[in-house]
Amino acid sequence: MNEFSSHCHDPEYGGGAVIDSTTIEALHALGGEDDPGLVLELIELYLDDAADRVQTIGAAWEVGDLDAVARAAHALKSASANIGALCFSSACKDVEIGAKAGDASAITENVAACTAMFREVQRALAEMRSQS
Repeated sequence: MNEFSSHCHDPEYGGGAVIDSTTIEALHALGGEDDPGLVLELIELYLDDAADRVQTIGAAWEVGDLDAVARAAHALKSASANIGALCFSSACKDVEIGAKAGDASAITENVAACTAMFREVQRALAEMRSQS
């Protein structure tokens, strides 16, 4: 288990769930009866944007562009928290911090783990989408 994922079982980070149900419930409430499709729309937007940002992080890391890594990780951190991917958001924060600090060993481990975690987020959100 990576350093950043060790706390993902804390309730603050969704209690080990890939997607925090409390956040999803809040998004459903936000849409209410007026916009019952809001959550599905947000999931679609998130998946499209997040996939691009994960690719940006990997590509920027490969060429040593730490500023681009930090920017993409920062944006992904916020978007992931908003959709309920709290543990993944925390992982993105660690990538951002490592990039800003220029910590190559931390970035290498965290970028690889972050990419793997995103696949889990994609699967969980795709499952939610198919059940709606």
